[in-house]
Amino acid sequence: MANNSNNSGSNIVVGAVGSLNASGGGNDLWHECVAWLTRCQIIPPDHVANSPTAEIRVLALTLRDGVLLCNLVLYLDPTCMDPSDFTRRPQMAQLPPGSQS
Repeated sequence: MANNSNNSGSNIVVGAVGSLNASGGGNDLWHECVAWLTRCQIIPPDHVANSPTAEIRVLALTLRDGVLLCNLVLYLDPTCMDPSDFTRRPQMAQLPPGSQS
């Protein structure tokens, strides 16, 4: 990724990694990932992955949406790509039926 003076996204990554390391790992890492994506405003707080009954497969299916991943890349480094090269509206087709709000 390109280097820029606004490294708030990098700071969030470092903070998230530190938080994951401090948690001791385990099966809850995906919950930490969901929380981080929510803090980065990549997924909304009411996303099904934030539900207490959510399963890891919901996060996996969510991450199949390339638009969300592009939005995350732009959040971490706004200069790394031209946002006009893609539509920034998430494609929710990968979520299982009944998972969309």
